Amino acid sequence: QQLALRTYQPWKQVTFLMYFLGAIVAFGGFGIWVELVEMRLSDSTPNYDGLYTAIATFYPALMGSASFHLQLTAAGQSDKIMAAFGQIFLLAAITFAILLSVFHEFYPTGRFYSAIFLAFISIWFWSVAEFDNPIYQPTAADAPSGGNPLRDLKGDTRGFEVD
Repeated sequence: QQLALRTYQPWKQVTFLMYFLGAIVAFGGFGIWVELVEMRLSDSTPNYDGLYTAIATFYPALMGSASFHLQLTAAGQSDKIMAAFGQIFLLAAITFAILLSVFHEFYPTGRFYSAIFLAFISIWFWSVAEFDNPIYQPTAADAPSGGNPLRDLKGDTRGFEVD
């Protein structure tokens, strides 16, 4: 139930979407974009090695950073299930990165599509990890804007008379 909520809820927030498009897709995937543009502009037969390398370095970085963030957040909230979930994904990222590098000569097409699949899984995992990050939450329209309402007020009521 928690995973379903974390999967669908963040995509309804504009701040989350803007951060995702700007930071994750544009800047995080910059190496992928460079390789795609280079392949498009090249007159020679496309070589997918550079694109594979860009994708194969994108997903472990995103999955690893999201995993660390999820574990730190879960530890602060004493949520052992989400902390364990983050650890499993961190181990999975390391395992898949090693396996894809070991089997690259035996299954070149399979490793390429596996890296693409893992890139999408890492994006999903990032959204799960960033679900309750307060920086993506919209500010309520009726939020107090005059400071702490529990502070002592300036001035006094001396000389004030009521009829």
